Amino acid sequence: MNVAGRIRLTAILAVAVLLPVIGSYSFPGVVVTTVDSSSPKNVFHGFPPSSWRWCGPVSRGDSDRARPPESSLNLYRARELVGAEAVWKALDAHGSPLTGKGVTVCDMDGDVDIFNPMLFKDDGGTFAWLGMDGSGDLSPGDAVDLNGNGVKDAGETLGWIRSEGITAPDRDTTRFQAGYDFLFQDEDNDGVREYGPPRFGEHDPSYGERLFIVDDANGNDRLDPGEKLIGLGTSKVLAIREGDTVFRRGENLVGHPEGTGSWHCTPVCGILAGGWPGKHKLTGIAPDVELLVFPYFDPEILEWARDEGADIVIDEYGIGWSPDGSGYFESLIDSGSREGLIFIAAAGNQGGTLQHVQLRAGEPRTYLSEGDLPLFTWIGDRPLSVRVVNPVGRAVNLPLEDGEYDQDGFDYLVRVGRDPWGADWLHFVPLTVPQSGRNGAQWVFSFPGEKRTIHGYASVDQPTDSLGWVDNDGKSTVWGLGLADSSITVADWDSDLNNDIAWFSGAGPRIDGYPVVDIAAPGIRILTTAVSYDPEHPVAFAPFSGTSASVPFVGGAAALLKQAFPDMDSGLFRTLLAKGAGKDSTTTDRDLWGAGRLDIQGALAAGLEIAARSGARHGLALSVGPNPTAGKSRIAWESSGVYPAQVRVFSVDGRLVWERAVTPSGGRSASVEWDGTDSRGLPAAQGVYFALVTEGGRTGTARIVRLR
Repeated sequence: MNVAGRIRLTAILAVAVLLPVIGSYSFPGVVVTTVDSSSPKNVFHGFPPSSWRWCGPVSRGDSDRARPPESSLNLYRARELVGAEAVWKALDAHGSPLTGKGVTVCDMDGDVDIFNPMLFKDDGGTFAWLGMDGSGDLSPGDAVDLNGNGVKDAGETLGWIRSEGITAPDRDTTRFQAGYDFLFQDEDNDGVREYGPPRFGEHDPSYGERLFIVDDANGNDRLDPGEKLIGLGTSKVLAIREGDTVFRRGENLVGHPEGTGSWHCTPVCGILAGGWPGKHKLTGIAPDVELLVFPYFDPEILEWARDEGADIVIDEYGIGWSPDGSGYFESLIDSGSREGLIFIAAAGNQGGTLQHVQLRAGEPRTYLSEGDLPLFTWIGDRPLSVRVVNPVGRAVNLPLEDGEYDQDGFDYLVRVGRDPWGADWLHFVPLTVPQSGRNGAQWVFSFPGEKRTIHGYASVDQPTDSLGWVDNDGKSTVWGLGLADSSITVADWDSDLNNDIAWFSGAGPRIDGYPVVDIAAPGIRILTTAVSYDPEHPVAFAPFSGTSASVPFVGGAAALLKQAFPDMDSGLFRTLLAKGAGKDSTTTDRDLWGAGRLDIQGALAAGLEIAARSGARHGLALSVGPNPTAGKSRIAWESSGVYPAQVRVFSVDGRLVWERAVTPSGGRSASVEWDGTDSRGLPAAQGVYFALVTEGGRTGTARIVRLR
């Protein structure tokens, strides 16, 4: 491996890099280098040119409008907003915290950076830190005791990887911070972490010189004497499919070629699954899920995802468009849902553009063009004609049939038809556009005598605030697979600026009146895992915006709830989201918000209530008495007599109120008394509570009513 194929890591102060914005993503600073193609995995291979854009409408939009440039919502704050950390305290049927364990999520997106530290599991062993200068602080020359002999041996020197791009108030770049930074084994003592082929292979922990995080036992954000180093080991990525080739963990994942889509998929995966609870502040929503990545949409994706064991598929592409949800791609989603897959899609970022207008009763509508022309769609029989007034004022009534028309130098095709999936459409295709048709030229369209609603859409690749329909109504702007009946469609909640819906978030309904949007989740400048294009600072975090950022919050929510309720399908998931959603006076527009703001804690509480009403779950039946009660209640169940049990009491909003561990007694019955107090010993308020008992892989719930 040559020097150009190495990433230099410094423990000394470094100059902060600027964050130029491309699309909806902020990139750390760029250093252009000459690289050796014989070292394909561990060097920076080039930077997308500034004109390069993500291939779907979902990731576009000036999400930073009216916002201070340094503003961002750290992921740990976003986790609190959606109730993820509270849910982590609950247990599944096997006694494991609800962190997504045992659940597989497929992200239909670009390529992912498989070498990003946040996307490794913390299963690489526990080791002692050897402070060599006796200062009690991390210092150059310190070591990791890999062989446990208590002395520094060759190859055990520690290096510090300072994470770049973190703008949190508690960030201190002058020292190592356990909640943000990483350590590595500087095996050859050259100040450089090396990784990837040819030196490192599939079975090397963290695919290179070993990475470590700190078990910060006292929570002071430092590495203190006696605290352990936790090795990062196995990739969280189970497999990536590229065409007909599958790069699979344990076989050939380390050889996956780096793709230009990593800049988008990597932060999505960071929000969904990055990090480790209690060990990194920017940990994602469901950090213990297994990840599958399919870098584009293909009809085979759902079959492949099912074959690989996926429970959930998330999509940020915005591919395909059937305005009534009846398209071929949408039918695949509905079919996959019937087979048990939960499919989650973005509402898109077209809501704040001049994207859509409704034409009723022959009313004229104005379209501002740079040379493009609009598309129309409707439900029912084809309209008889369309009236077109071109930018020089010439009006003509055109029959709705295929043809080529030349008006005052404007040469365009008219295409009318019904796609194989049933959507009727009318499209104007410009062939020759004189100067008078550019720079925001004004066209006027109407459908004389038509009593139905005709939907007009901007056909420009990048609709903006100044091009498209002047009378844009902000409705019916969801694009892509979010239009499918069974998709869980996610809008963008601007939790960072004004707690309202994001100005660009796609809105329902579909043109057939179906409401489309299900839930809103944070998606504005979420500070999360990024791809660094700076070889001097290879680990970076950056703000990520758009409905592409909102989707992994809901994907993570699905994973947590799927772990809690293994039989959950998309229908139940939609129900739990709706029952648990945060609602107030700002969330009343169903087309914008769906059920309201994502509240995973509330969704868990809704699931517990449903489980309690339906009786035993996973074979563990509970009884509670007295119930209702103003004092104590005894929670009893039929025990195995072998396994310990965990008893937890939750409030109706999913908050953990009280818990006890019960050791096995050898008998066939077990019970514990809840004295009606909370974790602080204070009397619990009047209301409804849920007891959740887990024992030996079985779980049961029961409803408890507290009286005054």
